[in-house]
Amino acid sequence: MIWINGQFTENDMALSVLDKLNLGMSVFTTILANKKKLIWVEDHIERLFRHASVLDLKVPFSIQDMSSAGQELLSKTAWDFSALRIQVTAGIGARGLEYPEKPTVFITCNEAANPANASSVSVIVEKKYRRNETDPLSRIKSGNYGTSALFRKQAKEQGYDDVIFLNMKGNITCATTSNIILEKGGRFMTPPLEDGVMDGITRAKIMDQYDAQTISLTLEDLEQADFIWLANSFAIRPVLRVDNIEKDVRPLILQDWLC
Repeated sequence: MIWINGQFTENDMALSVLDKLNLGMSVFTTILANKKKLIWVEDHIERLFRHASVLDLKVPFSIQDMSSAGQELLSKTAWDFSALRIQVTAGIGARGLEYPEKPTVFITCNEAANPANASSVSVIVEKKYRRNETDPLSRIKSGNYGTSALFRKQAKEQGYDDVIFLNMKGNITCATTSNIILEKGGRFMTPPLEDGVMDGITRAKIMDQYDAQTISLTLEDLEQADFIWLANSFAIRPVLRVDNIEKDVRPLILQDWLC
């Protein structure tokens, strides 16, 4: 079952092939649910509205509308952990880049893994392709994940789990679907949004709990860090290897994640 434009339907094909989703004209957020409790749901939907405004997408529903719809959709599942995805697209329209008059909003729900079972990962730093920190899409959760998918595929073919991107200045930005958190000498750090980083919800929670500082980070910082984590709404994964450098690992716990 899905929720689309205010209605529940069993038809998973309800999304039109003419929707501007096929041009990446969309934003989304994916929310972890633990035993039917949505984690940080208001934070997620508020960010969705912010990111929609970057693409000039007008969301025709309120935060409460979407929260309630998501909760009702979730209530129809039997999973311990779920992934609730809310997506806003420019809507159905003719061929081309013109914005349709009416956007599309839909919500889906799938089973998710227990975040406590997240494994450590190895990462490779991509040194040729650079994320453009001046691109507005570099800081929002848009429907454009082609680059991330391609470079993760290439990383896996080289024996790594994920890839870390640099920006045009050579600073660390993010992994394919995660923010980056470092600890060095007891000091927690994460790259600033201005470096082409998305405002991750879990990133913000870690910053609050661990008093993490936002600071531009270099490849040298990454190599010299005592600990590194990749953080998103579904896992905080310790990094055990960066390129050919082995790293110590330990878990990073959020107090209210699984409450």
